[in-house]
Amino acid sequence: MATHLEICKRKLFLKTILKYGLRISEWMDGLIFWKERHKRLLEKAKSFSDVGRVAFAVQRSMPAPISQVCGPISTGGYNIIARNMEMLREAIAHVARSEVVFNQLPMEQSMFRIRAQLGESYNPFELLNEVYLPMFEQPKLRRLYFVKGWRSSQGSRWEHEQALRLGKDIIYLP
Repeated sequence: MATHLEICKRKLFLKTILKYGLRISEWMDGLIFWKERHKRLLEKAKSFSDVGRVAFAVQRSMPAPISQVCGPISTGGYNIIARNMEMLREAIAHVARSEVVFNQLPMEQSMFRIRAQLGESYNPFELLNEVYLPMFEQPKLRRLYFVKGWRSSQGSRWEHEQALRLGKDIIYLP
């Protein structure tokens, strides 16, 4: 049986969907907020700062409160990027059943391209500080979900530290 809090969350979720004129299927992957202009800007991005500005713009367009799923992509987890991204996609879809979720997966191709261009000068903390930190500091982002295996990823551990520092709600997914 659903608790009172769960019932209230579902009512708020459905009210938000109706307010923005969305179909539930459009909402489920969190990609509804990524417009064509955002995708074009990601294709043109030359730095992690450029990617961060696009992500921040997407996040600003989303209704509050926003949640985000965190977990391994390039390091840790299954140690296979495609498998890690699939795990994140599934977790995002799961959380999006009842909450507004920022889906960071559209940024990945641009970030991998920029990382490859940087070669030896690539610094993972530049990526984290330029892309993720501005989003995490935004008050609309209130909750971070961490997938199984997050501790094996340097980036996910950084995200967890920032979530603690900023006082975000943290939920650990099974």
